[in-house]
Amino acid sequence: MRFRLPLLTIFVALAVLAPAANARVRHASPTGIGTTCTQVAPCDLQTAMSETWTGDEVIIAPGDYALEEFGAYVPWVNAELTEFSHDIYVHGEFDAPPPTIHLAADEYSTLSMAGEGDRLSWVDVTSSGAEATAIFCECAVDRVRALATGADSIAISSGPGSITNSLALATGKNGTGAFMSSSAPGYTGSVLSSTVIATGPESEGVISAYFGSGGPEEETPPPGTFTTTVVDSIVDGTESDLNAAGGASDRRGVFVASNSNFQVVDVDLGTYTDGGGNQTAAPLFVDAAAGNFAEAAGSPTIDAGTAYAGIGPVDLAGNPRSQGGATDIGAFEAVPPPAPGVLKSLKVAPAAFKAANIGGAIISAKGKKAKAPIGAKVSFSLDAAGPVKFSVARPTIGRKAGKKCVKKSHGNAGKPKCKRLAPLKGGFTIDGSPGANSFKFAGRIRNRSLKPGKYALVGSAGGVTKSAKFKIVR
Repeated sequence: MRFRLPLLTIFVALAVLAPAANARVRHASPTGIGTTCTQVAPCDLQTAMSETWTGDEVIIAPGDYALEEFGAYVPWVNAELTEFSHDIYVHGEFDAPPPTIHLAADEYSTLSMAGEGDRLSWVDVTSSGAEATAIFCECAVDRVRALATGADSIAISSGPGSITNSLALATGKNGTGAFMSSSAPGYTGSVLSSTVIATGPESEGVISAYFGSGGPEEETPPPGTFTTTVVDSIVDGTESDLNAAGGASDRRGVFVASNSNFQVVDVDLGTYTDGGGNQTAAPLFVDAAAGNFAEAAGSPTIDAGTAYAGIGPVDLAGNPRSQGGATDIGAFEAVPPPAPGVLKSLKVAPAAFKAANIGGAIISAKGKKAKAPIGAKVSFSLDAAGPVKFSVARPTIGRKAGKKCVKKSHGNAGKPKCKRLAPLKGGFTIDGSPGANSFKFAGRIRNRSLKPGKYALVGSAGGVTKSAKFKIVR
């Protein structure tokens, strides 16, 4: 694995400091122009993110932003200087789809934020090409999707910062899902409630690294560590899932992982501490091949997390957290299927009609005039959307067995008589909407016309069964 730090292009942290009281809200849109950057007159993304002041908020409208020639290399600066903006909050519109930022296909393209207290949320970022990095953010990343494609690419590179409720995906050879590091000792980072995947050959899920950076009078970087805490996260790489790397025995990357899903840990020159609650069984995704990393039913990660402080109220998809017995592991919370609608009423009108000669159970055209109409209208209501199973039964005489009326047999022939509905073979299902529903019943079951006589249409939905009597006439 060749470790590196990405170059900075979309750089928010180096603008001249302005008083916090002058903090502004700046708006960007795919068609924005000018320098006003207001909601009614948004500017382009590069303009909105440049010249930011301390405390500024940049709101990115939904849409696609193709940044083929965006920014230039910004050299590293003296971290002791104070004239740099910080506490910048960059995010999409939370009541709309996240904006997608497509970065140029070279190693200099990365969405970068490095100011103290900066935050990045509700954006999708894609970057492709050799050594591409989608996001470089020494800040708080929350509810972000980052995709890096290409050899030696990195989805998210973060120093002393946090990645929460986010998806980081690297697909190239020797790629890295999340690279957590610092050039100075004693810093920490975290990967919380996130899904970090690296699918290319020789790829790493999450790297926690400290190599050190010596000053002009230092021959050897200072000793120390960089610690990455992993909680409630799914991490997967083809080479290793967690890689604790270092520059020497006294310069080490450290992992502390709990309630997370991963298998392979490479300590290299670093260390690893198991905080408990971790699992190695493979997670199940809805459609990983298509990029859908939401948890599928039966995944071991469901209800296996812990509700730590700062998890936030919603997952990457905007669904509430902890919908089951506990919080799920990963960026997405499994959403249980909605409860089926409960059948509230059932009616057949007219109550006497002729059965159609051909067709299935349901007809749409009116029958010819006769002594009785052909087919009948079935009306039913549901309290919520859901399927309703219909069948046909014939009234018959049974025998009492406690509170039930059962079929007559030799054993119960002497029991008191009672009326029961004997179900016929076959049936059909209607997907109903909330409230009133109706369809035309042809008086046919299993492609056969019902013989003249008395019947009942039986409907069942949401654990409730109702019946409506009708009569087939000649």
